[in-house]
Amino acid sequence: MSDNRNEQIEALQALLEYNPRLIHGMQAVTVELEGNRKPDTDEFLKAVINGMNWEIQIVNGTKEVIDEQDVAIDRQTMNESFKEFSDAYARKDDYAMAVLFFQKLIPFFETFEKAARNVVEE
Repeated sequence: MSDNRNEQIEALQALLEYNPRLIHGMQAVTVELEGNRKPDTDEFLKAVINGMNWEIQIVNGTKEVIDEQDVAIDRQTMNESFKEFSDAYARKDDYAMAVLFFQKLIPFFETFEKAARNVVEE
């Protein structure tokens, strides 16, 4: 196995360790965005966004091994969803962010995890 492939698999292993916590954080911040804001909601949201960005970098950096899997990642739809989220964040539209988390972003990160698991376990 090439060094590059080994590095990609190691990155995906890190994603597999982190992703369940990220999804849990996404779900928790969504509850806060739906009207249950706390004094630290904005900081929590920023931490979740940083985690999302970190995982997206891993997914983009491991594209060649992920694309070998049967799990399809629709990158165009993914990019559009992140753009929508970015716009909602810029507008400070809590409701729109909450909807995007539940309807689009969390499912993407679940798909990322499935694809990563397929690569790591192969």
